[in-house]
Amino acid sequence: MVKKIPTKLEKHDHVRVDNYYWLRERDNPEVIKYLNEENQYAAQEMAHTGAFEEKLFEEIKGRFKQTDMSVPYRRDDYFYYTRYEEGRELSWLKGMSSSPSAGGR
Repeated sequence: MVKKIPTKLEKHDHVRVDNYYWLRERDNPEVIKYLNEENQYAAQEMAHTGAFEEKLFEEIKGRFKQTDMSVPYRRDDYFYYTRYEEGRELSWLKGMSSSPSAGGR
């Protein structure tokens, strides 16, 4: 069980007690230990769903084009677009100048 340390929080003439406010302390070794224990417990409880999770992830991934680009949109003096590349988890936001002298449109 996680320990409770009552902390009084006051805002807009309202007082509430948060027993778990101490979990916000990211550098506290007790917080890190507790979170590691929770993660271990969650992994243990969800272990039987591993194959299903992988199958579901691959199915979802298969519904999207792996390499794609959004339609460019103009903001101030630049055109921006989002680009997705196969094998990368994150998209890229790119910009190009709309000025003819800068080689843009």
